[in-house]
Amino acid sequence: IISKIRSLTLAREKTLQGEEANRINVLLLGMGGVGHDGATLTDTIIFTSLRPSDDAVGMLSIPRDLQILLANKEYSRINAVNAFAELKQPGSGGQAVAEMVSNILQQPINYYLRLDFKAFEEIIDAVGGIDVKIEQSFYDPFYPDENFGYEPVSFTAGTEHMNGQRALKFVRSRHGTNGEGNDFARARRQQKVLFALKERLLSFNILLHPKRIKSILESLTNNIQTNIAFWEGMRLGKTLRNIKTEQIISRVLDSAPDGVLRERNYNGAFVL
Repeated sequence: IISKIRSLTLAREKTLQGEEANRINVLLLGMGGVGHDGATLTDTIIFTSLRPSDDAVGMLSIPRDLQILLANKEYSRINAVNAFAELKQPGSGGQAVAEMVSNILQQPINYYLRLDFKAFEEIIDAVGGIDVKIEQSFYDPFYPDENFGYEPVSFTAGTEHMNGQRALKFVRSRHGTNGEGNDFARARRQQKVLFALKERLLSFNILLHPKRIKSILESLTNNIQTNIAFWEGMRLGKTLRNIKTEQIISRVLDSAPDGVLRERNYNGAFVL
């Protein structure tokens, strides 16, 4: 008991990486995981920056097709960095992507969190689902099923309560109608789900129950990779409680006329 009290006391005195510089940068990564095509490709890459002084947050989605130069001087897409690193040294993928993004954005990455589809679904189910505001209706006839075929999905404009499986379909859909059939639209939906999860965590007061959080994370050990220590996660969670959704500025790197990316074909492959 004394040991636990001491560790909690020390945790309150510690500061997070970047906290003294008033800029905590966290990289969020999503991949399919075992049993899915391209299991180790990180098709979700979101750079998140927190300013503790006023609880402001910036989120920037980086497209999976962004062309990057590897250490061996060969070009590839950024979503393959994790896969290459894991082949070379299992367990190094998250750090490798963090270093790549840090070089691109010229920002230090203090922390990274990589989770697969299973972890994504179970975390949302563990909090009883989330309420997501769908901006516009769309239909995707080519959503992949688990047998290398298709499972059409549709979403109707309005607020929908989603379980983990439904939320995964919402963030994975890539061939939707009504302007939702590209990776940029998908990135915006991913950010929307993160906002909804944040609100659910706060409404459930889960951030005030370390034992419950630890239980969830321990059950997903094989599906999550991170350099965030438990005490750091709890401190981040306490900071998260003070952040209002309107304080979050979200952007998606895209190839719009006024954007910073350009579409091109490189050796027969589409890249940005």
